[in-house]
Amino acid sequence: MNKNNLSKNQKSLINGLINTGVNKHVAKVLAFVAVNEGTKSIDIQMATELKQPEVSIAVRKLEDMGWVHKDSIKLGKSGRPFYEYSLNKGLDEIIAEIETRERAKVKVIEDNLKDIKDYAGKL
Repeated sequence: MNKNNLSKNQKSLINGLINTGVNKHVAKVLAFVAVNEGTKSIDIQMATELKQPEVSIAVRKLEDMGWVHKDSIKLGKSGRPFYEYSLNKGLDEIIAEIETRERAKVKVIEDNLKDIKDYAGKL
């Protein structure tokens, strides 16, 4: 896979993640990092067509969820370090977390529909 493009499968994953309520930028970064462990921000920007601040915000959200971590890489003795991003969990674990959250939403909807039917029947 070319690091400068998202594959058809990555794009499909992104759309599925968005449909579950995952932020669009978060979904793009997650799909890219899942295939490109130890990737740099610039690689994410190029492949996802996100701006640097959008990547930073998405990575921060992914870190907060415990899904991605960053490693500081220092080149030489001076200058700013750069970061490499990798999954903190397997993609299957991340998807299982999303599935649990989505099933909880479905349960709430089902319970609400049951309540509506019960209340309507008592009118």
